[in-house]
Amino acid sequence: LAWLLPWQVARWRTKPTVYVSYLLGHEGPGGCLSALRRRGLASACAASCFDYHGGASTLEVAVDLAEGALCEEGLREVGEILFAYICLLREVGPERWVFEEQQRLQSMEFRFSYDTSAYTFVQDVASNLHYYPPEEALAADRLLYDFDPDAATEVL
Repeated sequence: LAWLLPWQVARWRTKPTVYVSYLLGHEGPGGCLSALRRRGLASACAASCFDYHGGASTLEVAVDLAEGALCEEGLREVGEILFAYICLLREVGPERWVFEEQQRLQSMEFRFSYDTSAYTFVQDVASNLHYYPPEEALAADRLLYDFDPDAATEVL
């Protein structure tokens, strides 16, 4: 499933789609994937945001279907569960502790990321200079800075 969104790079400090993607892809108890697995409908669920050069972004959810979902009834049930989970997230609303958990994870990934080639590093930084302030070009696309519950609610 994919939803068209306004361009999200402009929200680089808050990254509301990262917050939503984190919850939609959550594998633990209470998550969408947990409910799908219990019913034998899916083996994996992932969500990501893709940005298209200043024009738009998409939030995409990919579900690896189990054999039990490879029929019209199974697909319908997967959709019902996914949309029920999104409704639940809307009702509960964004929570600061979830953002802070994701913020810490992103920070660790940034600090302990694998070294890339000099060529790739320069390409990434040069690209980032088109979208972020120069002093943030190294990390703006990877770190979470500010919690914005309104922006996350808009994405939901």
